[in-house]
Amino acid sequence: MGELSSLTVKEIKDTLRDPHIVVSVIIMPLIIFALMGQVAGWGARQVSESAAPKALRLGVIDLDHGAYSHMLYDYLSNRTRSTKLLSSVALKNPANALGEGLDAVLVISNGFSENISHGVPAVVFIYSIVKELGFASTAKLSSIEGLINGFAGIVRSSVALRLGVNPGFLDQPVSTVMRVWTGSQYLSLMKLQMLSAMVFVFAFTPMIAIGLAAQMAAMSMGVEKEEKTLETLLSLPLSRRSIALSKLLGSLVVGLLATISYMVGFAYYMYMLSSGRGGFGGAGGLVEVYLSPWRAAWLLISFLTAVMLANTLAAVLGALGSNVKSSQSLASIIWMLLFAVGFGLLYTSFNALSPIGKILVASIPLGLPYIVAKDLSGAYVGYATLSLILHGVYIAIAFEALTHVLGSEILLSNRGLSSIIKSKMKSILGR
Repeated sequence: MGELSSLTVKEIKDTLRDPHIVVSVIIMPLIIFALMGQVAGWGARQVSESAAPKALRLGVIDLDHGAYSHMLYDYLSNRTRSTKLLSSVALKNPANALGEGLDAVLVISNGFSENISHGVPAVVFIYSIVKELGFASTAKLSSIEGLINGFAGIVRSSVALRLGVNPGFLDQPVSTVMRVWTGSQYLSLMKLQMLSAMVFVFAFTPMIAIGLAAQMAAMSMGVEKEEKTLETLLSLPLSRRSIALSKLLGSLVVGLLATISYMVGFAYYMYMLSSGRGGFGGAGGLVEVYLSPWRAAWLLISFLTAVMLANTLAAVLGALGSNVKSSQSLASIIWMLLFAVGFGLLYTSFNALSPIGKILVASIPLGLPYIVAKDLSGAYVGYATLSLILHGVYIAIAFEALTHVLGSEILLSNRGLSSIIKSKMKSILGR
Protein backbone atom coordinates (compact mmCIF):
# COMPACT_ATOMS: atom_id res chain seq x y z
CA MET A 1 0.00 0.00 0.00
CA GLY A 2 2.91 2.32 0.80
CA GLU A 3 4.50 1.88 -2.64
CA LEU A 4 1.14 2.38 -4.32
CA SER A 5 0.50 5.68 -2.53
CA SER A 6 4.03 6.88 -3.36
CA LEU A 7 3.60 6.01 -7.02
CA THR A 8 0.16 7.67 -7.11
CA VAL A 9 1.50 10.89 -5.57
CA LYS A 10 4.36 10.83 -8.08
CA GLU A 11 1.89 10.40 -10.94
CA ILE A 12 -0.28 13.30 -9.73
CA LYS A 13 2.76 15.57 -9.35
CA ASP A 14 4.02 14.61 -12.82
CA THR A 15 0.63 15.35 -14.35
CA LEU A 16 0.05 18.65 -12.54
CA ARG A 17 3.59 19.95 -12.86
CA ASP A 18 2.66 21.36 -16.26
CA PRO A 19 0.79 24.64 -15.58
CA HIS A 20 -0.94 24.34 -18.96
CA ILE A 21 -2.81 21.25 -17.73
CA VAL A 22 -3.89 22.93 -14.49
CA VAL A 23 -5.13 25.98 -16.38
CA SER A 24 -6.84 24.18 -19.28
CA VAL A 25 -8.46 21.34 -17.31
CA ILE A 26 -9.30 22.82 -13.90
CA ILE A 27 -9.24 26.62 -13.96
CA MET A 28 -10.46 27.39 -17.49
CA PRO A 29 -13.83 25.55 -17.17
CA LEU A 30 -14.74 27.72 -14.18
CA ILE A 31 -13.73 30.89 -16.03
CA ILE A 32 -15.34 29.89 -19.33
CA PHE A 33 -18.69 28.86 -17.85
CA ALA A 34 -18.76 31.99 -15.67
CA LEU A 35 -18.14 34.11 -18.77
CA MET A 36 -20.72 32.10 -20.71
CA GLY A 37 -23.28 32.76 -17.98
CA GLN A 38 -22.53 36.48 -17.95
CA VAL A 39 -22.49 36.74 -21.76
CA ALA A 40 -25.67 34.66 -22.11
CA GLY A 41 -27.37 36.84 -19.51
CA TRP A 42 -26.21 40.05 -21.17
CA GLY A 43 -27.16 38.76 -24.62
CA ALA A 44 -30.62 37.67 -23.47
CA ARG A 45 -31.24 41.07 -21.89
CA GLN A 46 -30.11 42.80 -25.10
CA VAL A 47 -32.44 40.62 -27.16
CA SER A 48 -35.29 41.26 -24.74
CA GLU A 49 -34.75 45.01 -24.86
CA SER A 50 -34.32 45.21 -28.65
CA ALA A 51 -37.41 43.05 -29.26
CA ALA A 52 -39.62 44.96 -26.81
CA PRO A 53 -42.61 46.63 -28.52
CA LYS A 54 -41.37 50.09 -27.48
CA ALA A 55 -38.16 49.45 -29.44
CA LEU A 56 -39.85 48.43 -32.71
CA ARG A 57 -40.05 50.58 -35.83
CA LEU A 58 -42.92 49.54 -38.09
CA GLY A 59 -44.29 50.58 -41.45
CA VAL A 60 -47.97 50.04 -42.32
CA ILE A 61 -49.49 49.77 -45.79
CA ASP A 62 -53.25 50.20 -45.38
CA LEU A 63 -55.16 48.76 -48.35
CA ASP A 64 -58.41 48.65 -46.40
CA HIS A 65 -58.92 52.19 -45.04
CA GLY A 66 -61.72 50.91 -42.82
CA ALA A 67 -62.57 51.43 -39.17
CA TYR A 68 -60.71 48.38 -37.92
CA SER A 69 -57.60 49.10 -40.01
CA HIS A 70 -57.48 52.62 -38.50
CA MET A 71 -57.96 51.08 -35.06
CA LEU A 72 -55.03 48.71 -35.70
CA TYR A 73 -52.79 51.58 -36.83
CA ASP A 74 -53.60 53.61 -33.71
CA TYR A 75 -52.99 50.52 -31.56
CA LEU A 76 -49.53 50.01 -33.08
CA SER A 77 -48.66 53.71 -32.89
CA ASN A 78 -49.32 53.79 -29.16
CA ARG A 79 -47.23 50.68 -28.41
CA THR A 80 -44.17 50.91 -30.64
CA ARG A 81 -41.24 53.28 -30.96
CA SER A 82 -42.53 54.47 -34.29
CA THR A 83 -45.24 53.41 -36.74
CA LYS A 84 -45.68 55.22 -40.02
CA LEU A 85 -48.02 54.86 -42.96
CA LEU A 86 -46.44 53.86 -46.24
CA SER A 87 -47.70 54.32 -49.75
CA SER A 88 -49.18 51.30 -51.48
CA VAL A 89 -46.35 51.69 -54.01
CA ALA A 90 -44.06 50.17 -51.39
CA LEU A 91 -46.04 46.94 -51.73
CA LYS A 92 -44.23 46.22 -55.02
CA ASN A 93 -41.01 45.63 -53.07
CA PRO A 94 -41.41 45.76 -49.29
CA ALA A 95 -37.67 45.01 -48.90
CA ASN A 96 -36.86 48.53 -50.10
CA ALA A 97 -39.05 50.03 -47.39
CA LEU A 98 -37.36 47.80 -44.80
CA GLY A 99 -34.05 49.32 -45.83
CA GLU A 100 -35.21 52.61 -44.31
CA GLY A 101 -34.55 51.33 -40.78
CA LEU A 102 -37.88 49.56 -40.28
CA ASP A 103 -38.07 46.26 -38.43
CA ALA A 104 -41.11 45.11 -40.40
CA VAL A 105 -43.74 46.25 -42.89
CA LEU A 106 -47.35 45.30 -42.13
CA VAL A 107 -49.82 45.10 -44.97
CA ILE A 108 -53.49 45.41 -43.97
CA SER A 109 -55.32 43.64 -46.77
CA ASN A 110 -58.36 44.98 -48.58
CA GLY A 111 -61.59 43.93 -46.86
CA PHE A 112 -59.91 43.73 -43.44
CA SER A 113 -62.61 45.74 -41.63
CA GLU A 114 -65.47 44.16 -43.54
CA ASN A 115 -64.30 40.66 -42.69
CA ILE A 116 -64.12 41.45 -38.98
CA SER A 117 -67.58 43.08 -39.07
CA HIS A 118 -69.04 39.93 -40.62
CA GLY A 119 -67.24 37.52 -38.29
CA VAL A 120 -64.73 36.38 -40.90
CA PRO A 121 -61.04 36.10 -39.89
CA ALA A 122 -58.95 38.98 -41.26
CA VAL A 123 -55.29 38.77 -42.32
CA VAL A 124 -52.30 41.05 -41.77
CA PHE A 125 -49.22 40.29 -43.87
CA ILE A 126 -45.89 40.92 -42.14
CA TYR A 127 -42.72 41.47 -44.17
CA SER A 128 -39.32 41.53 -42.55
CA ILE A 129 -35.65 40.99 -43.37
CA VAL A 130 -33.44 38.61 -41.41
CA LYS A 131 -29.78 39.52 -41.80
CA GLU A 132 -28.43 36.97 -39.36
CA LEU A 133 -29.55 33.81 -37.62
CA GLY A 134 -30.02 34.20 -33.88
CA PHE A 135 -32.41 34.87 -31.03
CA ALA A 136 -32.61 38.60 -31.80
CA SER A 137 -34.13 38.08 -35.25
CA THR A 138 -36.81 35.63 -34.15
CA ALA A 139 -37.52 37.58 -30.95
CA LYS A 140 -38.45 40.71 -32.91
CA LEU A 141 -40.78 38.77 -35.18
CA SER A 142 -42.39 37.10 -32.17
CA SER A 143 -42.88 40.52 -30.56
CA ILE A 144 -44.62 41.82 -33.71
CA GLU A 145 -46.90 38.78 -33.79
CA GLY A 146 -47.61 39.41 -30.13
CA LEU A 147 -48.79 42.93 -30.95
CA ILE A 148 -51.17 41.62 -33.61
CA ASN A 149 -52.45 38.98 -31.17
CA GLY A 150 -53.00 41.73 -28.62
CA PHE A 151 -55.09 43.67 -31.12
CA ALA A 152 -57.00 40.47 -31.93
CA GLY A 153 -57.79 40.21 -28.23
CA ILE A 154 -59.30 43.70 -28.26
CA VAL A 155 -61.43 42.77 -31.27
CA ARG A 156 -62.60 39.60 -29.54
CA SER A 157 -63.54 41.59 -26.46
CA SER A 158 -65.62 44.06 -28.49
CA VAL A 159 -67.38 41.24 -30.33
CA ALA A 160 -67.98 39.41 -27.05
CA LEU A 161 -69.52 42.49 -25.44
CA ARG A 162 -71.76 42.95 -28.42
CA LEU A 163 -72.91 39.32 -28.21
CA GLY A 164 -73.04 39.26 -24.43
CA VAL A 165 -70.42 36.48 -24.19
CA ASN A 166 -67.38 36.18 -21.89
CA PRO A 167 -64.32 37.33 -23.95
CA GLY A 168 -62.21 34.61 -22.36
CA PHE A 169 -64.57 31.97 -23.72
CA LEU A 170 -64.21 33.25 -27.28
CA ASP A 171 -60.45 33.41 -26.89
CA GLN A 172 -60.15 29.82 -25.69
CA PRO A 173 -63.34 27.85 -25.10
CA VAL A 174 -61.28 24.86 -23.90
CA SER A 175 -58.00 25.35 -22.05
CA THR A 176 -55.39 23.02 -20.59
CA VAL A 177 -53.29 23.23 -17.47
CA MET A 178 -50.47 20.72 -17.83
CA ARG A 179 -48.54 19.51 -14.80
CA VAL A 180 -45.75 16.96 -15.26
CA TRP A 181 -44.53 15.00 -12.26
CA THR A 182 -40.71 14.81 -12.04
CA GLY A 183 -40.46 12.60 -9.02
CA SER A 184 -40.09 15.53 -6.64
CA GLN A 185 -42.51 18.18 -7.86
CA TYR A 186 -44.84 19.15 -10.71
CA LEU A 187 -43.56 21.24 -13.64
CA SER A 188 -45.38 23.09 -16.39
CA LEU A 189 -44.75 22.07 -20.00
CA MET A 190 -42.73 25.24 -20.60
CA LYS A 191 -40.39 24.53 -17.68
CA LEU A 192 -40.04 20.90 -18.77
CA GLN A 193 -39.02 22.02 -22.27
CA MET A 194 -36.50 24.46 -20.80
CA LEU A 195 -35.13 21.76 -18.52
CA SER A 196 -34.81 19.34 -21.46
CA ALA A 197 -32.81 21.93 -23.41
CA MET A 198 -30.54 22.56 -20.42
CA VAL A 199 -29.97 18.85 -19.82
CA PHE A 200 -29.16 18.35 -23.50
CA VAL A 201 -26.37 20.91 -23.17
CA PHE A 202 -25.34 19.65 -19.73
CA ALA A 203 -24.89 16.11 -21.05
CA PHE A 204 -22.09 17.30 -23.34
CA THR A 205 -19.94 18.61 -20.48
CA PRO A 206 -18.76 15.13 -19.40
CA MET A 207 -17.55 14.55 -22.94
CA ILE A 208 -15.03 17.35 -22.50
CA ALA A 209 -13.99 16.42 -18.96
CA ILE A 210 -13.73 12.68 -19.70
CA GLY A 211 -12.00 13.27 -23.03
CA LEU A 212 -9.39 15.60 -21.52
CA ALA A 213 -8.69 13.21 -18.64
CA ALA A 214 -8.25 10.34 -21.13
CA GLN A 215 -5.96 12.48 -23.26
CA MET A 216 -3.77 13.16 -20.22
CA ALA A 217 -3.64 9.46 -19.35
CA ALA A 218 -2.46 8.63 -22.87
CA MET A 219 0.00 11.52 -22.82
CA SER A 220 1.43 10.28 -19.51
CA MET A 221 2.19 6.89 -21.06
CA GLY A 222 3.63 8.52 -24.16
CA VAL A 223 5.90 10.83 -22.17
CA GLU A 224 7.26 8.00 -20.00
CA LYS A 225 7.83 5.85 -23.06
CA GLU A 226 9.49 8.63 -25.03
CA GLU A 227 11.77 9.64 -22.14
CA LYS A 228 12.43 5.96 -21.24
CA THR A 229 11.47 6.60 -17.59
CA LEU A 230 8.94 3.80 -17.73
CA GLU A 231 11.71 1.27 -18.38
CA THR A 232 13.45 2.43 -15.20
CA LEU A 233 10.19 2.18 -13.29
CA LEU A 234 9.58 -1.35 -14.58
CA SER A 235 13.06 -2.41 -13.51
CA LEU A 236 12.26 -1.62 -9.87
CA PRO A 237 10.91 -4.35 -7.56
CA LEU A 238 7.34 -3.21 -8.07
CA SER A 239 4.42 -5.18 -9.38
CA ARG A 240 3.02 -4.13 -12.73
CA ARG A 241 -0.41 -3.93 -11.13
CA SER A 242 0.88 -1.32 -8.67
CA ILE A 243 2.41 0.70 -11.50
CA ALA A 244 -0.75 0.50 -13.61
CA LEU A 245 -3.03 1.29 -10.68
CA SER A 246 -0.92 4.28 -9.61
CA LYS A 247 -1.16 5.74 -13.08
CA LEU A 248 -4.92 5.29 -13.16
CA LEU A 249 -5.41 6.71 -9.65
CA GLY A 250 -3.25 9.70 -10.53
CA SER A 251 -5.26 10.46 -13.66
CA LEU A 252 -8.48 9.81 -11.71
CA VAL A 253 -7.61 12.55 -9.22
CA VAL A 254 -7.01 14.98 -12.06
CA GLY A 255 -10.24 13.78 -13.71
CA LEU A 256 -12.10 14.33 -10.44
CA LEU A 257 -10.84 17.91 -10.23
CA ALA A 258 -11.81 18.49 -13.88
CA THR A 259 -15.27 16.95 -13.37
CA ILE A 260 -15.99 19.06 -10.28
CA SER A 261 -14.77 22.14 -12.13
CA TYR A 262 -17.11 21.48 -15.07
CA MET A 263 -20.09 20.66 -12.83
CA VAL A 264 -19.65 23.79 -10.69
CA GLY A 265 -19.13 25.94 -13.76
CA PHE A 266 -22.14 24.56 -15.58
CA ALA A 267 -24.33 24.82 -12.46
CA TYR A 268 -23.49 28.53 -12.38
CA TYR A 269 -24.27 28.82 -16.09
CA MET A 270 -27.67 27.15 -15.58
CA TYR A 271 -28.33 29.40 -12.60
CA MET A 272 -27.67 32.52 -14.67
CA LEU A 273 -30.17 31.34 -17.28
CA SER A 274 -32.85 30.09 -14.91
CA SER A 275 -32.75 32.81 -12.26
CA GLY A 276 -34.13 35.49 -14.55
CA ARG A 277 -30.82 37.36 -14.73
CA GLY A 278 -30.29 35.84 -18.12
CA GLY A 279 -33.67 36.85 -19.43
CA PHE A 280 -35.30 33.46 -18.87
CA GLY A 281 -37.13 34.13 -15.64
CA GLY A 282 -39.76 31.54 -16.51
CA ALA A 283 -37.16 28.87 -15.85
CA GLY A 284 -36.68 29.84 -12.22
CA GLY A 285 -35.88 27.00 -9.83
CA LEU A 286 -34.86 24.50 -12.51
CA VAL A 287 -31.35 24.14 -11.12
CA GLU A 288 -32.80 23.02 -7.78
CA VAL A 289 -35.17 20.60 -9.55
CA TYR A 290 -32.43 18.99 -11.63
CA LEU A 291 -29.39 19.11 -9.37
CA SER A 292 -30.95 17.61 -6.27
CA PRO A 293 -28.50 16.06 -3.77
CA TRP A 294 -29.13 12.49 -4.91
CA ARG A 295 -28.80 13.45 -8.59
CA ALA A 296 -25.59 15.41 -7.99
CA ALA A 297 -24.17 12.36 -6.18
CA TRP A 298 -25.25 10.01 -9.00
CA LEU A 299 -23.81 12.34 -11.64
CA LEU A 300 -20.50 12.56 -9.80
CA ILE A 301 -20.29 8.77 -9.41
CA SER A 302 -21.21 8.19 -13.07
CA PHE A 303 -18.70 10.78 -14.31
CA LEU A 304 -15.88 9.34 -12.20
CA THR A 305 -16.69 5.82 -13.35
CA ALA A 306 -16.64 6.94 -16.98
CA VAL A 307 -13.38 8.83 -16.36
CA MET A 308 -11.82 5.68 -14.86
CA LEU A 309 -12.86 3.56 -17.84
CA ALA A 310 -11.78 6.18 -20.40
CA ASN A 311 -8.43 6.64 -18.61
CA THR A 312 -7.77 2.90 -18.51
CA LEU A 313 -8.56 2.53 -22.22
CA ALA A 314 -6.50 5.64 -23.01
CA ALA A 315 -3.53 4.30 -21.02
CA VAL A 316 -3.65 1.08 -23.03
CA LEU A 317 -3.85 3.01 -26.29
CA GLY A 318 -1.13 5.43 -25.13
CA ALA A 319 1.21 2.53 -24.41
CA LEU A 320 0.75 1.36 -28.01
CA GLY A 321 2.22 4.59 -29.39
CA SER A 322 5.91 5.16 -30.01
CA ASN A 323 5.96 8.74 -28.69
CA VAL A 324 3.71 11.41 -27.15
CA LYS A 325 2.25 12.47 -30.50
CA SER A 326 1.27 8.98 -31.59
CA SER A 327 -0.08 8.16 -28.11
CA GLN A 328 -2.36 11.20 -28.19
CA SER A 329 -3.44 10.32 -31.73
CA LEU A 330 -4.45 6.83 -30.62
CA ALA A 331 -6.31 8.33 -27.65
CA SER A 332 -8.49 10.32 -30.07
CA ILE A 333 -10.42 7.05 -30.45
CA ILE A 334 -11.83 7.77 -26.97
CA TRP A 335 -13.16 11.15 -28.18
CA MET A 336 -14.90 9.49 -31.13
CA LEU A 337 -16.40 6.86 -28.85
CA LEU A 338 -17.60 9.55 -26.42
CA PHE A 339 -19.37 11.54 -29.13
CA ALA A 340 -20.88 8.45 -30.77
CA VAL A 341 -22.26 7.18 -27.46
CA GLY A 342 -23.33 10.66 -26.30
CA PHE A 343 -25.27 11.56 -29.43
CA GLY A 344 -26.80 8.11 -29.69
CA LEU A 345 -28.10 8.06 -26.10
CA LEU A 346 -29.27 11.69 -26.07
CA TYR A 347 -31.51 11.01 -29.06
CA THR A 348 -32.70 7.63 -27.77
CA SER A 349 -35.97 7.43 -25.87
CA PHE A 350 -35.06 5.15 -22.97
CA ASN A 351 -38.72 4.88 -21.98
CA ALA A 352 -39.70 3.51 -25.40
CA LEU A 353 -37.23 0.61 -25.21
CA SER A 354 -38.14 -2.89 -24.14
CA PRO A 355 -36.49 -4.30 -20.98
CA ILE A 356 -33.96 -6.11 -23.18
CA GLY A 357 -33.28 -2.89 -25.08
CA LYS A 358 -32.74 -0.99 -21.82
CA ILE A 359 -30.29 -3.64 -20.66
CA LEU A 360 -28.40 -3.38 -23.96
CA VAL A 361 -28.24 0.42 -23.65
CA ALA A 362 -27.06 0.10 -20.04
CA SER A 363 -24.23 -2.14 -21.26
CA ILE A 364 -22.80 0.46 -23.67
CA PRO A 365 -19.31 1.55 -22.52
CA LEU A 366 -19.11 5.19 -21.36
CA GLY A 367 -22.91 5.48 -21.53
CA LEU A 368 -23.52 5.69 -17.76
CA PRO A 369 -23.34 9.51 -17.42
CA TYR A 370 -25.93 10.00 -20.16
CA ILE A 371 -28.37 7.51 -18.64
CA VAL A 372 -28.12 9.31 -15.29
CA ALA A 373 -28.33 12.77 -16.90
CA LYS A 374 -31.58 11.91 -18.72
CA ASP A 375 -33.29 10.17 -15.78
CA LEU A 376 -35.35 12.99 -14.27
CA SER A 377 -37.61 11.06 -11.91
CA GLY A 378 -35.25 8.31 -10.79
CA ALA A 379 -37.23 5.66 -12.66
CA TYR A 380 -34.10 4.12 -14.21
CA VAL A 381 -31.93 3.82 -11.11
CA GLY A 382 -31.95 0.03 -11.53
CA TYR A 383 -30.60 0.26 -15.08
CA ALA A 384 -28.11 2.93 -14.02
CA THR A 385 -26.91 0.58 -11.26
CA LEU A 386 -26.56 -2.23 -13.81
CA SER A 387 -24.58 0.11 -16.06
CA LEU A 388 -22.36 1.04 -13.09
CA ILE A 389 -21.64 -2.65 -12.39
CA LEU A 390 -20.89 -3.36 -16.06
CA HIS A 391 -18.58 -0.34 -16.21
CA GLY A 392 -16.73 -1.84 -13.24
CA VAL A 393 -16.31 -5.05 -15.26
CA TYR A 394 -15.07 -3.08 -18.29
CA ILE A 395 -12.57 -1.23 -16.09
CA ALA A 396 -11.28 -4.55 -14.69
CA ILE A 397 -10.84 -5.98 -18.21
CA ALA A 398 -9.09 -2.84 -19.46
CA PHE A 399 -6.89 -2.82 -16.35
CA GLU A 400 -5.80 -6.39 -17.03
CA ALA A 401 -5.01 -5.39 -20.60
CA LEU A 402 -2.92 -2.48 -19.30
CA THR A 403 -0.90 -4.69 -16.93
CA HIS A 404 -0.28 -7.08 -19.83
CA VAL A 405 0.86 -4.24 -22.12
CA LEU A 406 3.25 -2.92 -19.44
CA GLY A 407 5.36 -6.07 -19.80
CA SER A 408 4.86 -6.65 -23.51
CA GLU A 409 7.20 -6.29 -26.46
CA ILE A 410 5.31 -3.21 -27.66
CA LEU A 411 6.23 -1.23 -24.56
CA LEU A 412 9.78 -2.44 -24.03
CA SER A 413 10.79 -2.09 -27.70
CA ASN A 414 9.96 1.64 -27.67
CA ARG A 415 8.18 1.13 -30.96
CA GLY A 416 4.62 1.86 -31.87
CA LEU A 417 1.86 -0.61 -32.63
CA SER A 418 2.08 -0.01 -36.38
CA SER A 419 5.83 -0.77 -36.54
CA ILE A 420 5.35 -3.93 -34.47
CA ILE A 421 2.62 -5.13 -36.83
CA LYS A 422 4.75 -4.34 -39.89
CA SER A 423 7.74 -6.27 -38.54
CA LYS A 424 5.52 -9.24 -37.67
CA MET A 425 4.01 -9.22 -41.15
CA LYS A 426 7.48 -9.10 -42.74
CA SER A 427 8.70 -12.04 -40.67
CA ILE A 428 5.57 -14.02 -41.56
CA LEU A 429 5.84 -13.21 -45.27
CA GLY A 430 9.59 -13.86 -45.23
CA ARG A 431 9.01 -17.40 -44.18
